[in-house]
Amino acid sequence: MIRRSEFAFFEIFQDPVFTIIALILLATTPMIFPAEPKNVDPRAPALIDEVNSLNQEIHGMKSRQQELRQEVDNRQAESDQMEARRQQAEAKRAQDAQSEKQQQDLQTQLQRELEAKKREVEKLRGELGRVEVKGPVPGKFTPIKDSSKNIVWVQLTGNKLFPVDDAHYTAKIFRDVSGGNIVRKATLERKANAAGEPLEDLDRPDGKFQNLIKKLNSQKERVMLLVNKNSFPIFRKARSILDRQDIEYGWWPYNNNDITLTMGGGGGHRPPSTSR
Repeated sequence: MIRRSEFAFFEIFQDPVFTIIALILLATTPMIFPAEPKNVDPRAPALIDEVNSLNQEIHGMKSRQQELRQEVDNRQAESDQMEARRQQAEAKRAQDAQSEKQQQDLQTQLQRELEAKKREVEKLRGELGRVEVKGPVPGKFTPIKDSSKNIVWVQLTGNKLFPVDDAHYTAKIFRDVSGGNIVRKATLERKANAAGEPLEDLDRPDGKFQNLIKKLNSQKERVMLLVNKNSFPIFRKARSILDRQDIEYGWWPYNNNDITLTMGGGGGHRPPSTSR
């Protein structure tokens, strides 16, 4: 047993085991040194409370600021929607105004066209009155009067007018027996490329009918119209033109495509044969 009076502290370091244990204890045991006493300000708790209160107010202000920003965004969105509706309303008013102007222009145009049609109808009525006075009795035709004038033939078929001339027809002369006599006849075949003149072109100054009339010697020639049953509208128009220019004419119902003429006296040709 070791006596207290004989124990020396540093002697334990002479033993390796005790030395290791001592070093471990020194390394793992915290050293506590007494600190100097600090003076605590009695206002510190109050200041801490005030700081906490200020932090709460700042947090509340930030929340309120966020709410105000959201409110501003909402108001801006509403304002944008109202502006969009205003622009749409303005565009619609402009479109309505343009549409109203277009309708007024259309109404004015239709009114002018209507007045023009009325004038055209009145003109046609006047022309119809003249045609009715000079027209043939239904079911009959105007007889061909004896005349020493040469005949200028015009065929009306398909509601088109064809001058009977070399430009539109090919003639074939032959002899035939008629009434016990030998007579000369001519068959006129319309050329395949011959273009007739429609009703609406009869008044054209450079048209076929007007050129025929210009070349006509009214003292020596007269016009003879060969009328197909499908061409009475253009016949009435041609007859009206001849009446206005006081040109002697006659007409004959004729439904064949080719024209057969008997050559002889009485103006050079007698009325054509027909299979009516």
